[in-house]
Amino acid sequence: MSTATSKPNTLVAVPTVRWVTMARADLRNLAIIVAGFLGILLMISPTRIFPMDDDWIYSQSVSQLTQLAYHPHDWTQPIAIGHLAWGAIFAALFGNTFTVLTVANLLMSLTCLVVFYLLLREVQVAPGPALFGVVLLGFNPIYVYISFSFMTDVTFLVYILAACLFFIRGLEGHSEAYLWLGGLATALAYLTRQYGVLVVLAALAYLWLARTWTWRRALAMVALPFVAVVGYAIWEHFQPQTLIMVQMDQVRSLMFSELPRYLDDRVRRVVWLVPSLGLCMAPLLRLPRRAIWVVPPFAVMVYYQIDSLRIAGTVFPASGNMIDSAGFLFYNYDANQVWNQGVWTLLGMAGGLVFSFFLISWLTDISAYLKTRPWERKQSPSVAFVPYALAIMLAGIVLAATPFLFDRYWLAVLPLLMIAPLRQLSLNVPAEVSTTDTQASESAKKDPASWRLRWAILVPIALFSLLAIRDYKEHATARWQAVQSLIERGIQPTDIRGGNEVDGWYNFTNGAAYIRRTGDLTHLNYPADAVIDPLYMVNDMPMKGYNQIGSLTYHSWLDGGAEKQVLLLERQ
Repeated sequence: MSTATSKPNTLVAVPTVRWVTMARADLRNLAIIVAGFLGILLMISPTRIFPMDDDWIYSQSVSQLTQLAYHPHDWTQPIAIGHLAWGAIFAALFGNTFTVLTVANLLMSLTCLVVFYLLLREVQVAPGPALFGVVLLGFNPIYVYISFSFMTDVTFLVYILAACLFFIRGLEGHSEAYLWLGGLATALAYLTRQYGVLVVLAALAYLWLARTWTWRRALAMVALPFVAVVGYAIWEHFQPQTLIMVQMDQVRSLMFSELPRYLDDRVRRVVWLVPSLGLCMAPLLRLPRRAIWVVPPFAVMVYYQIDSLRIAGTVFPASGNMIDSAGFLFYNYDANQVWNQGVWTLLGMAGGLVFSFFLISWLTDISAYLKTRPWERKQSPSVAFVPYALAIMLAGIVLAATPFLFDRYWLAVLPLLMIAPLRQLSLNVPAEVSTTDTQASESAKKDPASWRLRWAILVPIALFSLLAIRDYKEHATARWQAVQSLIERGIQPTDIRGGNEVDGWYNFTNGAAYIRRTGDLTHLNYPADAVIDPLYMVNDMPMKGYNQIGSLTYHSWLDGGAEKQVLLLERQ
């Protein structure tokens, strides 16, 4: 019986494989990545005086951590400690401000791009396509927005990509230390978002399938994640139940008691994520071998997009997604729109179509890859299996098991999904064929017109991301200053409604205390509402029952540099 078909518990020597060395092209590309990132910071300053999305939660938690008084925040789903510790280092050195935390997150963002490049090279993507993949991720609108915030998503992505890179190097037969480093990165991923532990499961699956299992190697991979999981579980047991867990229990109860309704709502929310994801993956588009398979997923998307137009008047509803008809959204806030709904609808339909093509192409690539049983190769095993398996598991968790579904949750899956098409575009050969770096580079040069087109498609994505974050920051600054002007007049924050970030920063703690004190769960979905009586509104639109008492201006470059206003409103 051959080694490749022997029983799983048969121990064999780990094969020696080609090591991807850093060539001059790689050093050049890494320099381009760093220089380009710093260039963006010269255009878009990291300074800010306002919270973004839910990062007011993590700012408050960093304060507790630096004072050694940390406990789980009432409104955070992820564990987040792996993220908070990074922010706490900067806060301890430079002070806990939104600017300091943004700088900390931007450094993590740059690290993420570098690690992603190294991972692409490790799975046999040629230098040019690897650079293209990094630039495509770096200019993804969701990635740009999150990078300029202090949300956990980029930090989590760094940890899981680093874990994949280290595990792959260890599984290729290099130093066992890489397996321990992979375990460490997995532990940090888990301590940032719970499903980070899936990385080690993907690596263990490959270790088993490749018939290279030893308990020593398995222990090196599992030990640190095990300590993190058990240690945190013990600590969490002695912490009070958070309000977000109460709400998540309600959602799970609905899931089981009204399953058809839950599934319909879940598919609708998935479709809300699709347009922006599809548009941002357009530069990687390839026609699948069987284009007819695109019809079913696209038909489902069109059905639910039409449903969204009927119910919400847009295919980009403000449901916690980063992108809507205002550019980057302000949740629970009536923001001025850019472009008209016709433009957004066309973009939504186009994004759905592109995503359908991408999905079928990706599934075709993965199917072809798995059919070759690449883990059985003795001389050149393909450990791209690890990120492929992780992509499938993460996508399943995000789509099926996450109680609240937002497009930024896909950020962890996005670069993993990019690996297969980048390998195919780089090698220009079937996934099951082993190719050297030199052959891959030559193959990638055979179709320069195709690559010029892909770079051209990337340009509007990059422009949208840069203009949208620039507009968002100016708009958010004006809104924050409007709120501060009311507070400086002696108006209490509980008398002001200014949108999700403002309400959370000023009123969540009091709202959560009220809910705990009274047991009234009426406002559990938005605890700040439990204490807000909006005598004053900060809004972009006039409101019935309110008089305008002031305004601040900002400019929208997505809308041609148009001057727009943030309104200060007082109840009649």
